[in-house]
Amino acid sequence: MTRAIVSWTFGTEGRPIRKLAAAGKDSDQHLKLAKAHDTQVRNRLLVSLSAAVVLPLGTVLIAETAPTYGRWGLLAGLVGMLGLIGTPADRQVFDR
Repeated sequence: MTRAIVSWTFGTEGRPIRKLAAAGKDSDQHLKLAKAHDTQVRNRLLVSLSAAVVLPLGTVLIAETAPTYGRWGLLAGLVGMLGLIGTPADRQVFDR
């Protein structure tokens, strides 16, 4: 999960396209891609850092103030969410 978050934050999925543009003769395209990538990474980094601060604080707040059934519900929701995130893209979570 950490690898996916870091990959998303720093936009590694576009690395091959940026490498091709840098190796080619079209410097204008390379500059446009670099500028778009920088903006994208800056925004994603802001989101990631904000989540890294807010989520632990929210977890502590809920853990300290929620009743027992609320904590169990939160844990069940977290396990379900992590199951959805960890499921390969070509497979369903549940088969019927």
